[in-house]
Amino acid sequence: MTMKRLTVFLMSLALLLSLSSCFAIPDVPAQDFAMLTVPEGGAHTGTLVVVNAATPYVAPADLSNLIALWDNETPVNMYFDIQQTSMDRDALAAMAAMVLDFQKETDLKNITVYEAFLSPEEQGDKPADHLTGLGCVLKFVTEEPMEGEHEFETPMMVKYHDLSEDEASGWLYDNCHKYGFVVRYPADKAAVTGVSDYTDYFRYVGIPHAAYMTENNLCLEEYVELVKGYTSASPLQVTVSDVSYQIFFADISESSTVYYPAYHTCVWSGVGKDGVILTLTK
Repeated sequence: MTMKRLTVFLMSLALLLSLSSCFAIPDVPAQDFAMLTVPEGGAHTGTLVVVNAATPYVAPADLSNLIALWDNETPVNMYFDIQQTSMDRDALAAMAAMVLDFQKETDLKNITVYEAFLSPEEQGDKPADHLTGLGCVLKFVTEEPMEGEHEFETPMMVKYHDLSEDEASGWLYDNCHKYGFVVRYPADKAAVTGVSDYTDYFRYVGIPHAAYMTENNLCLEEYVELVKGYTSASPLQVTVSDVSYQIFFADISESSTVYYPAYHTCVWSGVGKDGVILTLTK
């Protein structure tokens, strides 16, 4: 090989190596992969979004998944507060299923979604998680006669009661994870969440996440921080009812493109800042 041909060969090789480095797939093992492009604002949407004092709520551009409870045909005779309460469609379906089973197990029909989605104007001093529409306060409701003298029939007044007033509510706390819910503000996690005395607020996160959080006594903040330590090459493995899940975090602060092992069903959620959590099943 002449010197000229050798020079051309070396230059071509250098060019090929340079181009290949541009298309390297970070943090992906030697296997087939699929690609996810997280849309703008994706870090602030999904069932695992954290909203607290350190992570302010960012409203998504699309609120079409919020539906009014009083205008929705649920598969259960749920009472709904007279307030114009709305809730995320998927969270509401899971809540309706949970309430239906609660009614069957306890024979108590008077459980109600007292408050769910609250706008910034309605929020007041209530926890900011209400802004997501993924959670709700559950209460018991009764009708009691109003006091005083009345000319005709005694009018009835609706009263709401905390879950702590009936021991049957223990079923909800023991089983909510089976429907994808967790207690968003556990009494023993107030130092982490910044909220106390709000243990009747149930937050939808999805079944595998709720199962892991419940088994390991984690609040949402702790769970998200835990998952940030897992990658697509070394995911968190969770099994629920013989279904295996691979869960990991992807930083999207520099690129909205995320690679994950192919031939999996992928569900993703933002966490409220610069990344997303992917949940894979086969």
